[in-house]
Amino acid sequence: MDSNETPSRYPYLISVRGGRPVPARKEGHYFVCAYQVFLGLWWSPREVRVLEYDPHRDFYREQRQAKEAAQRDAPPGAGPSAPEATTARGDAATDEAPVWERVDSPGPRRPSPPAGSTRYAPRRAWGR
Repeated sequence: MDSNETPSRYPYLISVRGGRPVPARKEGHYFVCAYQVFLGLWWSPREVRVLEYDPHRDFYREQRQAKEAAQRDAPPGAGPSAPEATTARGDAATDEAPVWERVDSPGPRRPSPPAGSTRYAPRRAWGR
């Protein structure tokens, strides 16, 4: 790499909590993802597994270019594939990065209260 070249913006390819590969950079002790995953952008090293590191590569740009090339090669009128349909919201800014990813909870969910129930029932006044 020449001295006049800027370093890569996202030289890390990481997996957050066992999720799919995400481009990231490192700031201090934390990894900063290129886009939000698992409800966050900043992750401590204990929640991240570094899949690949190359200071000369920008993994975010590579992923974006590969997606754009796949969209150009797709026949016109073909709808998005299942993963793209679940992550894209329709505007151009979110087409290049997933908006959310599902996180399975380790335990059972609490049942929700019935629709007409209230949490607080007023008591009778004192002295009546």
